[in-house]
Amino acid sequence: MLVYGSISRGFKSGGFDGSGVTVEAAFNPVGSERVLAYEIGLKSAATERLDVSLAAFFYDYSDKQVLALLDLGSGITEAVIQNAAAAEIYGVEAELRWRPLPGLAFSLNGTILDSEITEFVSADPDETAAREGNTVPGTPETQFTVAVDYTRALGPDFLLDLSLWGNHIDDAFRDIENTVELKSEERFLVNARIGLSSPAGRWSVYAYADNLFDERYITSVRSLVGMLGNYYGPPRTVGIGARYQF
Repeated sequence: MLVYGSISRGFKSGGFDGSGVTVEAAFNPVGSERVLAYEIGLKSAATERLDVSLAAFFYDYSDKQVLALLDLGSGITEAVIQNAAAAEIYGVEAELRWRPLPGLAFSLNGTILDSEITEFVSADPDETAAREGNTVPGTPETQFTVAVDYTRALGPDFLLDLSLWGNHIDDAFRDIENTVELKSEERFLVNARIGLSSPAGRWSVYAYADNLFDERYITSVRSLVGMLGNYYGPPRTVGIGARYQF
C-alpha cells in the first residue's frame, strides 16, 4: 500500500477574451489565474487480482478565469471571460481494477466534485450577489469510466488486444451566473479498439471507434449579442493506425 500527500501550485496566464467586440468589457484584459492544490490518497494492491486507488483533493483558486454574461440591454447578453476573485473545488476520486482471469481486466473509476465561487469583486453589489456561491463553470458533479480489456496471445509472435469502455460526464454550467440555457449536456459515450501487436510491444496495428453509437451532445453554449450558439462534441469517428518503436 502506498499512502501519499502533495501540495502544488499552478498558474494560467492572462490575456484578452477576443470572442466579441460589441461591449467595452470585451477589450479588458483577463488577469492570470492561480491555484493551490492539496491532495491525499492511497494506492493498494488489495489482492493479487484487485487494485484500489482512492484520493481526496482541494483546489483553492485565486482570480479564476470564468465565463460571465454581460447585459447589453433590451434582453441581449454577451459572454466574455472575466476573473472571479476566489473559487474552491473539493473532490474525491476512486479507481478499481479487477483481473478475474489471465488477460481479462475490468476497471471502474469515478470522480465527484463540489465547487463554489467564494468571492467576486464588482462595483455592482447585485452582480456580486448573483455570482458568489454559484458552481464553478465547467465542473460536472460526477464523471465515471467503466472499461473491459482482453489480451490474448495468438501464437508466439502476436498479441490480440480488445478494449471497450464507456465514459459518463454529468451536465455542467458553462458560465458564472449558472445560466441553465448555457449548460453542457450529460452524456455517456462508448468507445472501442482492437489491435494486434508483437509480444515485446515493438510494433502494433489497430482500429478504433470513438463515440461508437454516434451520440449527439452539446459540450458548451455561448451567448453573443442575444443569440445562443451550440458547440457539439465529435460524432462517431473510426480509424486505423500503426505504431513502430525504434
